Amino acid sequence: MRLYIIGAGVIGLTHAAAAKKISKDFSIKVADTSPAALATFQAQYPDANTYPNVQEMLDSEEAKPDDIVIIATPPFAHYEPTLAAIKSGRHVLCEKPLAMSLSEAEEMTALAEESGKYLGCCSVRFKGMRHMETVKSILQSVRSGKSTTALLSTSGSAAAQGSNTSRKAGGSSIPPKAAEAY
Repeated sequence: MRLYIIGAGVIGLTHAAAAKKISKDFSIKVADTSPAALATFQAQYPDANTYPNVQEMLDSEEAKPDDIVIIATPPFAHYEPTLAAIKSGRHVLCEKPLAMSLSEAEEMTALAEESGKYLGCCSVRFKGMRHMETVKSILQSVRSGKSTTALLSTSGSAAAQGSNTSRKAGGSSIPPKAAEAY
């Protein structure tokens, strides 16, 4: 797997650390306009290739089917790199909010659908908060095989685990491999 991170700050570093927990067999490339941010990133990930701009990184090699681009920039800078990443033939995971307007979000999702690429949106804003310890416990239960699935819901306090849970509005199932990152 090849991971392309756009934004070498704290969020980009967080994604690199999560990826390292999932697999040791991946390469990291990171783009940022800040030389200082790139130097800090490379100090923690010396094998990472660094680039001063997004397009240079995306053009550095031909896309492969399992390439993932993570957009870890401030929200106002999500739209253009997301489109460029999808156009380069890669899947995209974008930090929240996905876009600054509904029209941007619609264009991003339409391009992903037309291109046959995944576009996801995530947040690490709850990292380190008390309720996240419960989430980590549930995910570790999945990872250890004690449970076969986990259901996490953003509606009310409906966090459940077990193999017979049903999908609720605002929730999603977490496969065991993804649970390893957290």
